[in-house]
Amino acid sequence: MSLQIDLSVSEAGCLFQDDSEPAQQKGQSVKKKRQPFPPKHYIATLEALKSSEYPLPIVGPDGKLECPEGYIATKAGGGDEEPALIGLDCEMCVTEEGFELTRISLVDHQGQVMLDQLVVPDNPITDYNTRYSGITAEMLAPVTTRLADIQVKFLELVPAEALLVGHALQNDLRALKILHANIIDTAFLYPHPKGPPYRSALRKLTEKFLKRQIQNGSHDSIDDARAAMELALLKFRYCTLPTSQHMPSCISAC
Repeated sequence: MSLQIDLSVSEAGCLFQDDSEPAQQKGQSVKKKRQPFPPKHYIATLEALKSSEYPLPIVGPDGKLECPEGYIATKAGGGDEEPALIGLDCEMCVTEEGFELTRISLVDHQGQVMLDQLVVPDNPITDYNTRYSGITAEMLAPVTTRLADIQVKFLELVPAEALLVGHALQNDLRALKILHANIIDTAFLYPHPKGPPYRSALRKLTEKFLKRQIQNGSHDSIDDARAAMELALLKFRYCTLPTSQHMPSCISAC
């Protein structure tokens, strides 16, 4: 599946500030419109990640940054190419230890599925959360994949340089127990009209800006990852934002 952006500029939610003036007569030059900022411009600031309770490195006994207990961090890929845009969405159930991962989906910038995997939690399930997750006992019965398996696969597919796109990804990354610096969160790209701590639902943003519906009944992590990616691409194409303050690169050191 390839994502299609077919909205008119007036439907995009915000517009470029066009500094051009119409030519008054033939031959008069017209200033060009501003060009879109690159996707890296929209990486969430450290302040934004902190305020939304994203999992972050901690200061260890030696004064250096390290991963919180039980967490790992994405590693540098070493390539010189432009960082990939990767969409993420997860589904969770409730266990004796709280919310745990039951499904992960990754898509590329065209909406093609890179990974879609069911996961058995490490702790006994008390509520499959089917109403929201779409996960049932029957679906997980034959599954043997565990969180540790997914972490290995995730690090293979998502280098530290990648731009990870999704909606309110702090919940997904906590379920994955993974730290990643380069976050493009559609909850930040499309702020709620009332401001923090309010947050627009992905379903509402998709209906308003993409003119389609998702999450009719239970969630589907592929659909949600694609919707977040398409919303991000829409923002990249039509909008401008202040320059981001990037997370320190040492997040990938642990």
